[in-house]
Amino acid sequence: MAAIHAQAPRFHSYLTVHWLPYEALFAGYARYGLTHFDNHTNNRLERYHHTIKSVLGSSQISVGVLVDRLHKLLTVRAMSLQQAEFDSRLRTKTALHPVVRGYSGQVSLYALERIADEHRRSLTLKDAVVLVADSQYIVGKHTTTASTCSCSAHCSFQLPCRHIFAVRRQADMPETCLPLVGERWHVSLAYDGAETSSNAAQATQQSHSADKTKTFQYIWNTE
Repeated sequence: MAAIHAQAPRFHSYLTVHWLPYEALFAGYARYGLTHFDNHTNNRLERYHHTIKSVLGSSQISVGVLVDRLHKLLTVRAMSLQQAEFDSRLRTKTALHPVVRGYSGQVSLYALERIADEHRRSLTLKDAVVLVADSQYIVGKHTTTASTCSCSAHCSFQLPCRHIFAVRRQADMPETCLPLVGERWHVSLAYDGAETSSNAAQATQQSHSADKTKTFQYIWNTE
């Protein structure tokens, strides 16, 4: 930084004012260990905004139409989750390792694929699993327990990593353990959440329709 300050003071000033104070928001080393689910930009959020805008069609709509269209969007989302769960049950499980097969139908397909990949890597892991304290191990350069690990694969996705699998295997603990998976990946929770949101939207729509009917009745009676 001293060299930059000496050769390009204006650029140095720009860095110190607009970038360096916010390095925790964008620098890879500063974000290591955060649960980011592989989201490094706001692209996915913008995609959801685009979906909502395309469903609404226009900002110049009544509250009733807004609630109705949001309700339809949530209904489609709930049906999509049901279809994804159904598809996962149809997929052949003969190719899955018995440990991974225990997670099938319990977690999302994306989570299952990541779990399968990490478990496969754990079977060929060359790093020694060294017990350094009560229930705490060192696997390579990572600090690991039977349920947590300092590696990015675990911290970033809330999923069991190769190091956790290796530790549980050495400790003679079951490798299929649903609490190792973050709740956001649970199929039942995702479906229940979508269904609850859909029901809430439907209740709001019915309430709005009832209020609108009462308003019309009041105007009719007063006239």
